[in-house]
Amino acid sequence: MLPDGKLPVKVPDQAVFQRLARREWTVTVDPFSDCLLKELESENHAVSAQVIDLNLEEIFKDVVRGKRPQSEEATGDSSTH
Repeated sequence: MLPDGKLPVKVPDQAVFQRLARREWTVTVDPFSDCLLKELESENHAVSAQVIDLNLEEIFKDVVRGKRPQSEEATGDSSTH
């Protein structure tokens, strides 16, 4: 969870997929480490963080989502219209 009105400052090189919905920033990373979690919390001034183990199907979906362009709605970019 990010502070009010803040965007992620650092997206890790290990990011496979990310989604931002208001203050909730969801990032799928490979490989994961506790050190990476602490780094992300610190550099992005996270209010809270939670690690969720994904099953193979969820990982596959995030890899596929991460390889295609994000829609305007998902990114919040309306500058093209």
